[in-house]
Amino acid sequence: MEKTPNHKHKEVKEERIDVLILKSFRGECTPEERKELDHWLEAHDPAGKRIEELRFLDEQLREVPFDLDPQTAREWERLRARLTPSQTARRRRLGWVWRIAAAVAVLLVGVWAFREFAGGGAPAIAQEWVVPVGQLKLVKLRDGSTVHLNSGSRLAVYEGYNRRHRRLLLEGEGYFEVKADPRRPFQVEAGPVEVEVVGTAFNLKAFPVSEQVQLTVVEGKVRFGPKDSTVMVERGQAVAYSRHTRTVEPLPYDEVQATAWRSGTLIFVNTPFEEALRTLERRYGVQFDNRSDIQSLTVRFERTESLEEVLEVLRTLLPVEFTREGDRIRVERRGKIQ
Repeated sequence: MEKTPNHKHKEVKEERIDVLILKSFRGECTPEERKELDHWLEAHDPAGKRIEELRFLDEQLREVPFDLDPQTAREWERLRARLTPSQTARRRRLGWVWRIAAAVAVLLVGVWAFREFAGGGAPAIAQEWVVPVGQLKLVKLRDGSTVHLNSGSRLAVYEGYNRRHRRLLLEGEGYFEVKADPRRPFQVEAGPVEVEVVGTAFNLKAFPVSEQVQLTVVEGKVRFGPKDSTVMVERGQAVAYSRHTRTVEPLPYDEVQATAWRSGTLIFVNTPFEEALRTLERRYGVQFDNRSDIQSLTVRFERTESLEEVLEVLRTLLPVEFTREGDRIRVERRGKIQ
């Protein structure tokens, strides 16, 4: 029998309500959507049967680890096999939702097959955060871990994060507070090295232009280094991997110096002058052309200090002068300016 316009309108409305219910489980409803949902439930489902049915579906789908591998199809079949006859009846009443979920599973398998047979076997990036110069960012991950990102940094999580693995990619600097999960170690790729922990807090500095990748462990233990030669770094220790020598060496431990950037403070203690200039570039969005022979810098700058104030302090501390043209700043030893 052909459906009347009223029936079609009712189906569309019910599908929207189902979507709002699923969004409400995740806390993603806007205030307007929440109001619309409450009004509909009060008028059409005061006993909450529809919520019960959709909660069952949502819980079942959450148990399936939809990673991009052949097991996705097997997991989906296993889910369908677990349904009892009474649950199958529920599925018929929610047919459109199940068709969408099944289509997602088929799509994931298809994407995996395309990547494998097309030669693109690299893991896919699921989400990333890029911090502009002069800014800081706090990222809250799905597993409850948090990452404070420094300016000019990039953090990415791979497809399947918090299902089968907890694997990330860092370019730049981040302070990690990792929620413990012995079943899924927390792994960070940072250029030539990897960091692996279960639950801990650490600062990792791995800007691509820097010669070193530096690690400071504030809590717990961290496995650090290239895949074939990692070392265990414990609380109260700091190390650096040299891209030039390809070795891991200990550093003096200074938690305040390593993590002060989180509040906007920059602390340099015998820091190579070139490295200090790169840090200032990320803070102020400029580019230094260093033509001086200055080797190191020891100074502290607060977040409230402007670029002009910073340059004036450097003129006082060091025998240097600065020539600025737009965003480019030439640095020369005082008395040798040409």
